[in-house]
Amino acid sequence: MDPWEFVTRPGYEDALYGGKVAKTQTDMDAIYRGVLVRFSAQLACGRVVVHRGKSSEIAGQLEDESLDWAYIDGDHTYDAVRLDVSAWWPMVRSGGLLMGDDYGRPPLPLRPFATTWWDDGVTRAVDEFVAGEHLAPVALSKGQFVLRKP
Repeated sequence: MDPWEFVTRPGYEDALYGGKVAKTQTDMDAIYRGVLVRFSAQLACGRVVVHRGKSSEIAGQLEDESLDWAYIDGDHTYDAVRLDVSAWWPMVRSGGLLMGDDYGRPPLPLRPFATTWWDDGVTRAVDEFVAGEHLAPVALSKGQFVLRKP
């Protein structure tokens, strides 16, 4: 799932979908069509389902505890990650995994060689979620988080 939406709001200029790669909505539409072509065989037999929309909206269309795992690689801002983790956690069944990208990427002053336009919102939101749910994470490492639902 992905909204494949070009974002023009301030602060997203360095995001792949805010100007760094895609320059217009037409570019995002082309990326979406490329995904459909790439997975055409899997789509045809029902092995893959592509949802175009915001992550939290798509989660609301699924039944609670209907997934063995979910992987989040969405808007990396703190508020968006908080919303995504909260929306997807109920969809994962007991013993299942909720995983995501770009955990542990410190803000720019600590990484002058790289760009993190999201100011480490992933780490802050995931850490708060883990503390609030009293979870023992499977992995919280540079780049990835893995949470197992009790």
